[in-house]
Formats: sequence, structure tokens, C-alpha cells
Amino acid sequence: MSQAAIGRALGLAPSTMTKHKAAGMPMDSVESARAWHKAHTNIAQRKSASRAMLSGAPLASPMSVPAVAPVLPRPDGSAFCEDFDAARTREKIATANLAEIEEAALRGVYLVKADFELHLFNAGRMLRDTLTNCARRIGAEVSGLATAEECEAVIDREHRAALASFAQQLRHTLKIETENSAPTV
Repeated sequence: MSQAAIGRALGLAPSTMTKHKAAGMPMDSVESARAWHKAHTNIAQRKSASRAMLSGAPLASPMSVPAVAPVLPRPDGSAFCEDFDAARTREKIATANLAEIEEAALRGVYLVKADFELHLFNAGRMLRDTLTNCARRIGAEVSGLATAEECEAVIDREHRAALASFAQQLRHTLKIETENSAPTV
């Protein structure tokens, strides 16, 4: 068989066949060329016959089409057709993605949403309690002041202290390291 005939049988372009031949693909039969192609190409880069059929690409002959997997439903309800290589590739990619997420979580890059919500709720409750009790704490101090500006300064000082305490509580419970640990508000 010619290189072009083998390429048509495999569904590969002539330029791809030339590259594969230079890399050592046998040109004596379609079966040996197919076996070499499967062993020497990256699974993720291979275009399977089922994907070629779905994309509308013409195939050389019905004999060159491997058995196509049955149509299976996707989680969203739509149907797709997938061969074993594509499923294995998706599985390996998903496994690698999960490993990266787990590694990042161990390094502390990610926060667990439930933990964050609990810490935020507790810090918010502390801020609410501090601001609610602010009037009782500074009432006597403010009552003896003569001007509105002096009153505002005392109230502003107390509010800034409450906000700084809130920020410090969040930094402490979430274990956030900052350059300057002193609260800045």
C-alpha cells in the first residue's frame, strides 16, 4: 500500500503521514501503521474516528471506522459520543485537576467556604456587639465635652478601635499573614 492510502485509511493528512514516516511509522500495512500511531502519539492530541464523525469530517472507508461507543447522557442531560481514549483522557485531566486543588488546599491557598463563613459570622457578631455597647462605654466621656468636634473625635476613636479589632479577629482566625500586623483602618 502507498503512504497516501494508509493515511486515508487512518484518517490522517498527507503532511502528518510524512512526519510519522520520518519518525519511523511502518508503511507495510494499515494494521501496523495504526498500531504504531496508537503507541507513538499523545492520546490528547489524537482525533478519534467518533470525534471525526461528529465534526462531519469525511472518513476514507467504513472499514477504517472503529466501533463507536454508545450514546451516553451527560450530566446536563444532553447526549455525547465518546470512545475509550477520550474518556481516559478526560479522567486523567480530572484526576490531575483534583490533585492540584488538594495540593493548593494543603498549602493554604484555598479556604473552606463553611469555615470562612463561620469565622466571618463570629467576627461580624463581635463587631456588632462592640458597636452596640459603644454608646454605654463612651456616654459619660462624651457628656462632659463642650463641642461637637470633641464628641466626634471620641466616637471616631471608638469606631476605629472596633473596626481594627474586627480586622485583627479575621486575620487571627483565618491565619492571614500581613507585612504590618498592626491594624490599619
